[in-house]
Amino acid sequence: PGIANFLGILQSYPQTEDWIFQNFIQVVYYENTNDQYLHEMTGSLLDLESGLWLKGQYSYCPFFSQYILNREILHQCSKDVVTFFKKMLDNDYYVNLYINHRMLSNTPFYGKEDHDNPVMIYGYDDETQEFLTAGYFYHNLHGFHKILYQDFVQAEKNVRNANDYSNDYIQRIQLLQFRSCIKYAFHKEELLQSLSDYLESRDHTHKLYFISDKKYYYGLSFYEKMAEQFMKYSIDERLVQTLFDQKKMMLVRLLFLQKRGYITKKQTENFEIKTKDIIQNLEIIRNVILKNRMKYGEFRWPQHLKDELVKFVYLTKEEDYLLMKELYESIK
Repeated sequence: PGIANFLGILQSYPQTEDWIFQNFIQVVYYENTNDQYLHEMTGSLLDLESGLWLKGQYSYCPFFSQYILNREILHQCSKDVVTFFKKMLDNDYYVNLYINHRMLSNTPFYGKEDHDNPVMIYGYDDETQEFLTAGYFYHNLHGFHKILYQDFVQAEKNVRNANDYSNDYIQRIQLLQFRSCIKYAFHKEELLQSLSDYLESRDHTHKLYFISDKKYYYGLSFYEKMAEQFMKYSIDERLVQTLFDQKKMMLVRLLFLQKRGYITKKQTENFEIKTKDIIQNLEIIRNVILKNRMKYGEFRWPQHLKDELVKFVYLTKEEDYLLMKELYESIK
């Protein structure tokens, strides 16, 4: 929800276009150094961990002011959380917080086991007694949802930390305010630096230096770590989805670069064809994983299927390298 809600807000304001296309090039894979199980980076498109537990992408975006309130303090200072959040909304704040979806009467989780997940409140309707929210209410599908005030009170009060999150951040309530006074201009040199970082599998910003329990891999090395995970640990389609989303956004970025005069129409058409070829490869990898998920799960794949999958991963990496290198040279 962190990255989806974040982009949802930004895309509502035309003045953020330059900042959006300046970012979302890098991808990041992380290893938990104190565990054998590997995961892709959450919020990897912005090479930041998203959500309520770290600084999050909002702290690095000039268009947001961010404030964190502890849930315990809220309950001590206000007995009416509905009125409190409505006041925040009236003052142009977006609200992010964890709630227990088991208490939400019009979702698949209602009345079942505890299910803590973050939501973003962006409005309310007193006539229907509902908050207007965005999040993942139907498993892995992000969308908009209306929550009855009475359901929300119970869902906010009964967060159980059933998913074994850090109790520190699950108790945080994030208040976000868009800064309409900010102006941001696209920088060609910064774009070239991001493309170079991607090609060289590095990060010149060192944003994640303060996290000691993870090791990070950037850019094209994402493919290598994905292949390693497929061979040694688990086969997870979310890794492929990260790259798929990055390339889908690249298609839109190419039009932006053409509009600004950094590449020609002919170059744009060439890059679009090559980007769509990579997207098609990633769709094939993802569909193979989903097709075989019911039969083999994440961990029981036969070796010949792993070999075929990894071979296709490296083939796609080579195509990605050639595309990004050509794009870099064209803009340079």
